[in-house]
Amino acid sequence: MKAKQLRMKLTRNELAAYENFLSELQYTDLKLQRLYILLNTETDEKKREEIAGRIKSYENFKETCDRVYNQLDESLQDIFKLRYNRGAGLLYEEIAERLHYSLRSIYRKRETILTPVSYTHLTLPTNREV
Repeated sequence: MKAKQLRMKLTRNELAAYENFLSELQYTDLKLQRLYILLNTETDEKKREEIAGRIKSYENFKETCDRVYNQLDESLQDIFKLRYNRGAGLLYEEIAERLHYSLRSIYRKRETILTPVSYTHLTLPTNREV
């Protein structure tokens, strides 16, 4: 289902929450690398299971983000990459300037990007920072 087909008005708080959540995507690969190192060096089986569970959560998060990304049209994918991909993290003002959109248009497109995220029920490990 394409993002344009999903129509649900998100509140400002919901937009902010999903925005913060997706911002984690920038750091997921780095966290996964650290977790794999921990997994390979940990000898306690209980801790290894905990680490493996956290790895699975981050991998599921990445897969879900990929599915959301693939539902977007090309212009929304461009915004997604500039905002959420590792090393990007541009502000919406910078994205608007780079892509030659008005800031208002970028914010409307942001909502179109974040609406499918609200349907995914994404979860990340929260018990400890990696």
